[in-house]
Amino acid sequence: MGLNTRFKITTTFLICLLLSACSQKFSDISSTVNASVNSLTDVTLSDDELKKLPYDSAYVSLNGNRRILMVLALIEENNLNNYQRLKWVSADNFMIITENGRIVKTLGFSNNLMVITSENSLNLPAPSIQSNKWIAYYDWMPSHRYQFTAEINSSLNKQQTIGLSSWSLDTQHVEEKINFSELKFNFTNHYWLNQNGKVVKTIQYIGPNMDKIEMSFVKDFLPQ
Repeated sequence: MGLNTRFKITTTFLICLLLSACSQKFSDISSTVNASVNSLTDVTLSDDELKKLPYDSAYVSLNGNRRILMVLALIEENNLNNYQRLKWVSADNFMIITENGRIVKTLGFSNNLMVITSENSLNLPAPSIQSNKWIAYYDWMPSHRYQFTAEINSSLNKQQTIGLSSWSLDTQHVEEKINFSELKFNFTNHYWLNQNGKVVKTIQYIGPNMDKIEMSFVKDFLPQ
């Protein structure tokens, strides 16, 4: 599928969300999203531009490459645990779904995370400053790679001040060490939590030898 076709599909999808009374206000969404596709450098908005965004957004970089702006297109309730699942979209047909800042599904990547489950089904622990150990099961596409077991150990790394644009936040940096013993592979995911325990920035791998995604949630950095 060509870029133009995929862009039309994504744009149509966003318009449908708007017409169905989606809570996000996509005024002038086409120009904002289109800029993220055509830009040859990082997308960087001024403080005033970030403040005036009428919808939630996230700065996202893939494998340390250029930064784009992804838009929160839809919020859904996870009926299993009453948490919200947030669907972030880009013009080139990428989608990242997060729950409590944890990436739980992706679409449009060369390898996609289809689902993470735990021993308690889809009731995944939220990133926390409290140390925790749990078992997760990962499914990926393509090639129908299902039910790969991961041992997850999370712990507080340190207090850290992080920034976005001219703003800074005092956070708690939490690390999750993820080990796939059957694949003989491990990696570490990172979460930065604000004083309310909300994830404001994260760096996560969607699987072994797969994409690294960095997300900074713009709204959480704005001065109150």
